[in-house]
Amino acid sequence: MQNFPFRQGDVLIVPLNDKPNYDKMERTSKKGQPVVLAEGEATGHAHRIMPEKNEDAAALFMKDGQTFLQVTAEEAKLVHEEHDMHLLPAGDYEVVRQREYTPEEIRTVLD
Repeated sequence: MQNFPFRQGDVLIVPLNDKPNYDKMERTSKKGQPVVLAEGEATGHAHRIMPEKNEDAAALFMKDGQTFLQVTAEEAKLVHEEHDMHLLPAGDYEVVRQREYTPEEIRTVLD
C-alpha cells in the first residue's frame, strides 16, 4: 500500500498504520450510496467514492471530530469534477480537511 497521503483539493487522505476500532464509531456513509468525504459548498461538487458494481467500495466513520475512511474494495476511485481522480488501495485512512486562518477564526476551506 502507498504509505504517503493522497491530496485532492482541500481534502487530505492519510494512510493509517493501525486499523481503528470502527465498532466504536458512528458510520456516516450509507450502504449502496456514494461515500462523500467533503461537500463542495461553493460549487455543489463533492469529493466522493462511488460504489462499484452494486457493492460498497468504502465506508466513512466519525469519532471525536475525526473522520476515518475504510476502503474495503481492492481499490476505490476518489472523484471530484474539478480534480484528478485518485485510486485508493484497500486500507484505513484518516480524512483531513484543509483549514485556513483569518483574523476572525480558523475555518475549514470551502471547495
